[in-house]
Amino acid sequence: MLSKKNIYQDYLDDLIRLLSDTSIVVDSTTQMKKKIDNMQFFMPVIGEFNSGKSSALNQFLETEILPVGITPEIEIAIELYSAVETKMCVQKKDGNLITYAEIEWESIKADAEQTQVIQLYFNNIILDKIKPFILVDMPGINGSLPGYHHFINNEYLQKGVYFLVVISVENGAISKSLSAYLSQLKKLDKPFAILINKIDLKSENEIKEIAEYIREQVTHEFGKNYPVSILDKDNKSQLSNFISSLDINKIMDDLFLNDLKDHAHEILNKISALKRGLKNSSEENQTDIFKLDADFQQLQYNYERILADEGNYKEDKNTQRYEKDIKKKKKQKSNGLAYLAIEDKNQQAFLNEVFRIGEKSINSTLKQQLEYVNEEVAESFSLNLTSFQFLKMQNTNFESKGLKKIVFGVLSKLLEYIAMIIRPLKSFIQDYRVEQFNIKFQQDLIPEIKAQIEMLLPECIEKEFHQCIQQIKNKLENELQKTKSIIQNIEQERQQQNVDSNVAIAQLNEVEQKIKQLTENVLYVGV
Repeated sequence: MLSKKNIYQDYLDDLIRLLSDTSIVVDSTTQMKKKIDNMQFFMPVIGEFNSGKSSALNQFLETEILPVGITPEIEIAIELYSAVETKMCVQKKDGNLITYAEIEWESIKADAEQTQVIQLYFNNIILDKIKPFILVDMPGINGSLPGYHHFINNEYLQKGVYFLVVISVENGAISKSLSAYLSQLKKLDKPFAILINKIDLKSENEIKEIAEYIREQVTHEFGKNYPVSILDKDNKSQLSNFISSLDINKIMDDLFLNDLKDHAHEILNKISALKRGLKNSSEENQTDIFKLDADFQQLQYNYERILADEGNYKEDKNTQRYEKDIKKKKKQKSNGLAYLAIEDKNQQAFLNEVFRIGEKSINSTLKQQLEYVNEEVAESFSLNLTSFQFLKMQNTNFESKGLKKIVFGVLSKLLEYIAMIIRPLKSFIQDYRVEQFNIKFQQDLIPEIKAQIEMLLPECIEKEFHQCIQQIKNKLENELQKTKSIIQNIEQERQQQNVDSNVAIAQLNEVEQKIKQLTENVLYVGV
């Protein structure tokens, strides 16, 4: 039985073959085929530091390939590949790729902060068995570099197809930081499974109670579709069986089926436009071309008008919301933030908590703003376009790309500034009580944070806003140009040779019916 990946590859090959008999350009079809051909099924393994995920992976793979313990290299995403020859590829943040013939952790320690991703290639039968999945040992989500962790985790939030979430039995429950990450997974419709680790630290009855509590927590917060398992001493077979049981075909459908349906609809619309052009007289087609040229001019006018009026689309309420949220959080946690800030060893925990508060508050407000941009700007762009019916872009396009970039850009810069504030503030509070820090927190720190957000956020929003409207404009221009090219090609063929429109339309009807049948047989099976 062919896998869905093979089925979709064959489907797109058939589609390209059918379209080769028409004047329709197949670039978008070949691009989608390439995307499926090169698809990588990343399976990120996430958890907090000291959850034992690296040790569990080593045990699963029957090798000590991954470093264990809190060391610089642990804070880097590590992709694991089965290969005949061993090598280590180090992807730097500046784009450079360094390859080592052996796995040399000491070689990257000195420059670990400049390393983005490590790819390990080694001969391992277990990695072979779980193909096409690619395991990724992720940095701890509560690590010492919150900006970097959020960046790299967001990267794999997009690329990951299934997530393994490791929780130490010592924790007894899903932490707030982990819960926030899982909420993002659910929001993006990313499947995950909870794996309870380090069970040797608790009694059998305690383990059962903790596992049941976590199951209840997962069901209450995220629903019943997320399995919870206990990793015992034989976690090798457990993990292998679990990964092997995953339905790769369902994952393929979740990733590509809707896009393939949209693409098929787009192709059929192009065929309809082509048939219309063949039915029309040369004079009627020329009139349509004039309308399209007028639409290009109108599009440029609308683009310039929106840029000039961009302030209406960028109403900024984020600083007020952030201030309100951090005060609310501070009140809820009583003296928790104060203790985190006062204790040297927990300064990073304080920054992580501030990051999470900021991410949640800014995220929420920006989402509303970008959804507004999505609707209002798109409508403004399509206004007065006579020959083109614009299909609005989905909100997820902005939410998954622009939104995360803004949040990361603001908060990573903000944390650097907060750290600078905390250092001198700590010298003041070392000899004072928590209550005095709370006063200092309200009077000095919160206003400083708000001021920094007011300075950083507008620049980030402006940059993303420009990218957003440019994206919409490009999509419109692309569709207008495709329509114009179809009509121009028809008229060119009419001039070069005596084209029998009736014969050409009959051929297109045949192609259209074959594509409809092909699409129905492949994309709408069981519907």
